[in-house]
Amino acid sequence: MAVMKEPVTIMEKETDTWTTGTEHMCEPKQKLDVNRLTQCIGKSITGRKEKSRINWVGAMSPAELSSHTLPVVLFCDLLLFYGFGFRLERQEGNMQTDLEWRDARKYAEKVTLDPDSAHPHFYTSDLKIESSMTIPQEVAFSEKRFRRTCVVASEGFQNGKHYWEVDVGFNNRWYLGVCRHDVDRKETNVKLSSNNGYSVLRLWTAQQYFTVGVNRESVSVKTPPRRVGVFLDYEGGSISFFNINDQSLISTLKHQFEGLLRPYIQLQIHGEELLNPILICPVPLK
Repeated sequence: MAVMKEPVTIMEKETDTWTTGTEHMCEPKQKLDVNRLTQCIGKSITGRKEKSRINWVGAMSPAELSSHTLPVVLFCDLLLFYGFGFRLERQEGNMQTDLEWRDARKYAEKVTLDPDSAHPHFYTSDLKIESSMTIPQEVAFSEKRFRRTCVVASEGFQNGKHYWEVDVGFNNRWYLGVCRHDVDRKETNVKLSSNNGYSVLRLWTAQQYFTVGVNRESVSVKTPPRRVGVFLDYEGGSISFFNINDQSLISTLKHQFEGLLRPYIQLQIHGEELLNPILICPVPLK
């Protein structure tokens, strides 16, 4: 009489063994290990894996390089390629901006504030602006004095290249740039534009930056600048603004300049005190 044997169920074993490319997984049938693939791709993209993309493709067994896995690998390889290209392009752009900023600093000028041009609410020294909206100082009459809350530098430029830096700190509502010497200083409501003799960068409340040239244009700033570098190229017809905090170029205005230009600072404080003084920062001279 035949002896009946109990049916034996063979379970396919899944393993977490990671092969070197010459070894095979234990079983002929192998499911795609998504977690392992994700880790492998992540290491390659972040650059923490010593080998190149070929190594992590080669590190998979033939079973893993199935018709389901290979398209994913190729797709991720494509992302890696374009991601590397993007990072390389961004690094080259940052290097170019850094070179432009360092080249601009070669034209550093000694810039001081003209107290005879300052609004009465401004307490100024050669390099510093402080304000008091409640106690304006008594000042002598001067044709150079502005009726707006602004001040210009004693130095003026009508040719060449010139660079200076201004520490704006955490203050809001300021303008930095240049203005013509012959602008109307007694007018209180003036539209700042290149056509009216002003080329400036403007901060209006938190993170709202604009360049004011022929037109007003919004500027995207990644890091709020606490210190701004201003580079004037008179014959080149441009004025550039650099964020000293991250050494990035904020924006460049183009205009065919005429007449004598002076560094210009305007504040819109609207009854508020300055959070901290505005400072002209000494830059090592060329």
